[in-house]
Amino acid sequence: MRIAQVSECTGIHRKTIHHYIQLGLVCPATEQENGYYDFSQEDLRRLQTIQRLRLLDCPLSLIRELLDHPRLSRFLLDRMIQQKKRQIETGQWQIQQLEQLVRQAPLDNMEQSDRLWAELPEHLPPPRQSLTRQEASFLVSYFWGTFLQGLEMNEYRRYLWERLVDRLLEMHQPPLLALRGFLETVPPQKLEIMFVENDRHVRRIVELDSASIPAQVEQMARQLEEKLEDPAFVRDWRENYEHFVQPAAELYSDLEALRLMGQFTGRFERYGNNLWQCSYQMYAHLNTPQGQPLREKIHRALGDRIRLEGQEVGQLATLLVY
Repeated sequence: MRIAQVSECTGIHRKTIHHYIQLGLVCPATEQENGYYDFSQEDLRRLQTIQRLRLLDCPLSLIRELLDHPRLSRFLLDRMIQQKKRQIETGQWQIQQLEQLVRQAPLDNMEQSDRLWAELPEHLPPPRQSLTRQEASFLVSYFWGTFLQGLEMNEYRRYLWERLVDRLLEMHQPPLLALRGFLETVPPQKLEIMFVENDRHVRRIVELDSASIPAQVEQMARQLEEKLEDPAFVRDWRENYEHFVQPAAELYSDLEALRLMGQFTGRFERYGNNLWQCSYQMYAHLNTPQGQPLREKIHRALGDRIRLEGQEVGQLATLLVY
């Protein structure tokens, strides 16, 4: 299909189609004889998708991410929804300020009303430091998303999910807010790698049993040795400590939240039980003469970006699977 036919079929101007081609959003074949573009049905479908997303005010940068990372489509759209809602909140605040100015202003001469101008706010209000239920549900669905895949959301699971969201909203607003900031800034390429790696390690840990856990702990110790020698790993851990590591460890330390997720899906219960067994065995190993060199290596590499004191193994569990 030639570009003129595509333009007529979709209603997209030819210059706009050329612009999308230059950006790499659509890549039609080129006829060798004359250099004309030859659009396939898949190219046409892609252009129609771009057109409909543009009607919803999706920026081209987001559309590229949606097309390049279809696995993350729901997450990226959810993230855009939450950002737009906060923009609306800011816009409503701005309208309120302007309406107040108009109500107080004289009808004949604003120039005489220096006091009114002086009362206008100098800064935007600080970001809302609380989460709505929808925002919290969004965050939890991605934090524990690998355990939700393929599950039917029946009445019982909806009940458990509501209780879980209520629990986290009541007890864990700060870590949820930190996770929101983290997820909003992670590039899609890195996020997709994180999701794939998380799925891989979840499958591995779910398959463990009591007989195979000691060997898994030994393997984790060797892998941890290697990771601590990798400057990129150490830098990434340090940079994400406050916004991801600490919040993740706090959520994984809430026994009631873990119990609810375990009732939601047995896969999570198996994962949690096995991961905690691995973590406690690793913790015990680090407190032996044989494990002391590794413990010292952890502290040298991560410094104040790790807590291994007492029986708190939440951050150690995060370190083992990070």
